[in-house]
Amino acid sequence: MTPQPLDEVIGEIAADPDAAQTPGAWRPRNESPSDAFGIAGDYNRWQLARLYGGRSARVARGARLDRGRVSESWTLISPYPSADLGTLHPGTMRLILKLAP
Repeated sequence: MTPQPLDEVIGEIAADPDAAQTPGAWRPRNESPSDAFGIAGDYNRWQLARLYGGRSARVARGARLDRGRVSESWTLISPYPSADLGTLHPGTMRLILKLAP
């Protein structure tokens, strides 16, 4: 998590030579909370939906490369919920999936 707004985080990523620059990567879009966080997570979906209160989350997705191969898949979400799903924070949550070499 970072207090930085999503657009600032994306700006830093754009300057990173290891960030994949494929079409659509790192482009923010509005998504429902269930689309942003997915259905596989172990969280209360109703509480998350209630927390966002009909608002969308801004989400950007992309990958990082290591020697030309995808090594990480990133999802950036803003605003993001507290761990107890009690409050929304104005910064950006970074969900990073590290892929096996």
